[in-house]
Amino acid sequence: MTKKEPLVSIVIPVYNGSNYLGKAIESALGQTYRNIEIIVVNDGSTDDGETEDIALSYGEQIRYYWKENGGVSTALNLAIKNMHGDYFSWLSHDDIYLPDKVAKEVKYISAIGRDAVIYSNYCFIDAESRFIREVNISEDEVAASFREALLMGAPIHGCTALVPRGALEYMGGFNEALRTTQDYDLWFRMSEKCDFLHIPEVLVQSRVHTEQGSLTLKSIVQKENESLYKMMLERFVSSGTMAGDAADFYLRAAIALYRRKGAPKASRMAMGIFLKNADTSEREAGNSEYFKAIEERCQESVSEVLRATHGRLDALGALVRVSIIYPDALKLRFFWGGIRKIIFSWDGA
Repeated sequence: MTKKEPLVSIVIPVYNGSNYLGKAIESALGQTYRNIEIIVVNDGSTDDGETEDIALSYGEQIRYYWKENGGVSTALNLAIKNMHGDYFSWLSHDDIYLPDKVAKEVKYISAIGRDAVIYSNYCFIDAESRFIREVNISEDEVAASFREALLMGAPIHGCTALVPRGALEYMGGFNEALRTTQDYDLWFRMSEKCDFLHIPEVLVQSRVHTEQGSLTLKSIVQKENESLYKMMLERFVSSGTMAGDAADFYLRAAIALYRRKGAPKASRMAMGIFLKNADTSEREAGNSEYFKAIEERCQESVSEVLRATHGRLDALGALVRVSIIYPDALKLRFFWGGIRKIIFSWDGA
């Protein structure tokens, strides 16, 4: 740390976010830790000045920047370039910090006496700020290797993180070519050089609503996820830094990428690496376990469609999307049974 009470830069990137921006800014202003600056970056909003009006209404309580639209990574990098703080704290315009978020993270980093990325648990809220559920990061999931957890699970929400400025600058900030995976790309690269330490408390409310990028940019999300996980696998292959047995690691990765991450292309890549590292008996057992996981995930996807859709055409369209993401579904009788149910006996329930 550079001083006894480090300056923390809370960075809020926003694009057409007039519906929630005020709540995010209020939660930043309401932090019990007072040595903060708040930077709002308007990423070229096209809402007739509504987002800008909200930001400007806070006057000198915040620092405000406007830029041409380029995606959240470009907005974050602009803030990093202009921030005065020793630590960076990202707050999405539709999320909310609990009042002691920054205070508890600064206290934690003060206690350990060295720089690290500090992150916490979080909870989901809906469009009306009603509680949905709590997300408690599993200590077991990150205990062996945070980098492995990034590949196979979801061990960090970017808005819970407190990041040393030096680590951001060393890594060159966020990859501006990425629209939806810029956070996990940076955390993975950063975790090669910097520790990630977890506070087992909920410090952030993450809002779920129909306008968020993960829903409006689905095709980009799928493509970037596949590329991200392939990059991670390539790094593990080149570095050989996985914990434990290599064959077991790549089999677990292949299953997790298919079942938890929805990335069948990266999953097949991991399975290919597994087969190169496994002996004959491991290959037989691994193949059986892998294809069982594929079948279970495809069945879950079909079942989700049949439960969630009501119109026949909507259901057929949803199953087509399942087959695009999970082409292995086309090999399963369960999938074609779902098609027959829709065509011949669909009751809309």
